[in-house]
Amino acid sequence: MPSTPPAQQVPKAITGKRPPTRKRKKIRRSHQPRPRSARFIPPWTMTHPEPLSLRDMRKLRIETGSLIPVSEIARVCQMMLRRMEPGWQVDHFLEFQIKPRALSLLQKEAERFIIKRFTSANNFAERAGRTTVEVWDLQRADELRQMFKQLGISALKALAVPEKF
Repeated sequence: MPSTPPAQQVPKAITGKRPPTRKRKKIRRSHQPRPRSARFIPPWTMTHPEPLSLRDMRKLRIETGSLIPVSEIARVCQMMLRRMEPGWQVDHFLEFQIKPRALSLLQKEAERFIIKRFTSANNFAERAGRTTVEVWDLQRADELRQMFKQLGISALKALAVPEKF
């Protein structure tokens, strides 16, 4: 009860004040699917785990104790990427600019190149400052040559194809 009589109480100012707002309930919406253009497109290596990534190649190089300082193919892959347009990282990640087949081909050859011990021919070629990649399949060698020609890379000077298949 108020201590002062009701006649002496000062009425509260009602005009000019807005009524207190209630907290509104949020409408729960189900997760809206993203537009097709904004969806994540997984890289080729994620959907096709067979070819090695550059990180895997380096790991394998350490495990096998190979004599190659950095895999030649990994170096060529990096050169390919550096020659691309400014957005090469994103484009490479989404596999737009490099044909997936060509990339997996490169990585397969890299895997073979790292696992295989250096032959004397490869050692000699390395000392002479050339790059040799041993390819067991003539058709594959041709594909690689064509790919490097299209990319304008002269780093791969010799593609050694052994006579024995």
